[in-house]
Amino acid sequence: MKDYQLFLISTLFFGVSIYLYVHTRKVLKYFKGEQPKDYSHIIMMIFLIVIGIIFVPWLFTNSIFEGYESTGPIGDTIGGITAPFINGLAAVLVYIAFKEQVKANQLVQDQFKKQEKEDIRKSFESTFFQLLQIHHDIVTKMDFRLKILMNDTELGSKTKEIVLKFVSEREMSPESVKDSIHGRDVFKESFIVLQSLINHYVITENGDKDDKEAKEILDTIYAYVYHKMDADYGHYFRNLYRIIKIIDEQNFQSESEEEEFKIKYSYTSIVRSQLSDYEIFWMYFNGMSDYSEKFKPLIEQYALLKILKFNEEPTIFKFKSNYKFSAYGLPKKD
Repeated sequence: MKDYQLFLISTLFFGVSIYLYVHTRKVLKYFKGEQPKDYSHIIMMIFLIVIGIIFVPWLFTNSIFEGYESTGPIGDTIGGITAPFINGLAAVLVYIAFKEQVKANQLVQDQFKKQEKEDIRKSFESTFFQLLQIHHDIVTKMDFRLKILMNDTELGSKTKEIVLKFVSEREMSPESVKDSIHGRDVFKESFIVLQSLINHYVITENGDKDDKEAKEILDTIYAYVYHKMDADYGHYFRNLYRIIKIIDEQNFQSESEEEEFKIKYSYTSIVRSQLSDYEIFWMYFNGMSDYSEKFKPLIEQYALLKILKFNEEPTIFKFKSNYKFSAYGLPKKD
């Protein structure tokens, strides 16, 4: 082979190699989604490879060489030169295939995790909405008579006075105190009595007492009314506490504690939305009593008293400091 022929072939192979290298990178970017779809590079690469397969054997076995006997060393030379490149390309392709397989495995794993989270949510919600239904059933079956709050004790006598007063204001018969009150009206009517007792004994007669003494008087009043209605209210508050506790203990497998809390808060907000204003008033006083030592932290954590945020009615406002600011959905006070 003459020198100029060898130079010509070397230049040709060098140029084709550079072209293939540059466009191979572009094709890889295309497959990775880093470039818009453009098939011209792929077509050109395939065309050059096909031409090379057809033309190179002819080139090394025809007129530019002096005979077939001289092509053997040339073939060996080309094989020795191209083999490392081919092996390197094969290694690159294996790496790319492995990397894509890792991505595929990660996608499958992520899908499994997502499905697992969905299954957890579905299982939890099944229990959650059953408990909500039980809560509504408890409220519906509540039964109360104003007469049971009356007796010969000081609180009982004052209660009788209060009850007969608002019965008269409603132009109802005194005998109506024996009538049954059902459902959510139980919370309303019983809270009117509780509120009136607090107004009389805490706000009016003992308005000059400090917070500790006022709280002691409140505890006495609340215990009196609560015990008279324990059959209904005890069941009601135990079930309400259990609903919030189940939400709090559930692990939704979120990516962060903040996301986990948001999910739990969304469910407790659903519970809160099911409560009437008078139910929340009762929860307010129940939470600060000795009957709800375990419930109070959950009330504060999930802002179950949020509707009382701006309530300044004396019987409510007087005892607001017994809860953390978070109970009302307010930020912590510096």
